[in-house]
Amino acid sequence: MEAAGMQYYYAGENIAMRFTSSIFAHEALMNSLGHRKSILNANFTHVGMGIHFQKTSKVPYYTQNFLTPR
Repeated sequence: MEAAGMQYYYAGENIAMRFTSSIFAHEALMNSLGHRKSILNANFTHVGMGIHFQKTSKVPYYTQNFLTPR
């Protein structure tokens, strides 16, 4: 986020990989205490989500970026 020039008061990120769908990735993140805290953190006002597939293995990476902008 900093590399993109975003300014924020609070920021966080969750990453999940190797799940066959975003539903399964989200379920795993919600079942992880630390990731769940990020998802439910009242300090975050915005969320961005994305998916990236590795070129060679096609393994999916799911990301959630949380922030409160300045």
